[in-house]
Amino acid sequence: MLAAIFEDFDEPKAVIWGTDIAMRSYLPGGVLAFTVTKPMFEQLCQLDETSFLYKSFWNTVKQARA
Repeated sequence: MLAAIFEDFDEPKAVIWGTDIAMRSYLPGGVLAFTVTKPMFEQLCQLDETSFLYKSFWNTVKQARA
């Protein structure tokens, strides 16, 4: 459904959703919901321990949401 907003599926793009207060009650605290194009998915799959997902800021965000 959200994929309809992408104009070019060959560009790496993402849309984060489920962040509004009404939706958060349906998602576990540690879950971040997003829709991505195939190129963005491929980039996300290649992230390693040097990416932002392993930084202290992201750990703080995860702890606050859990």
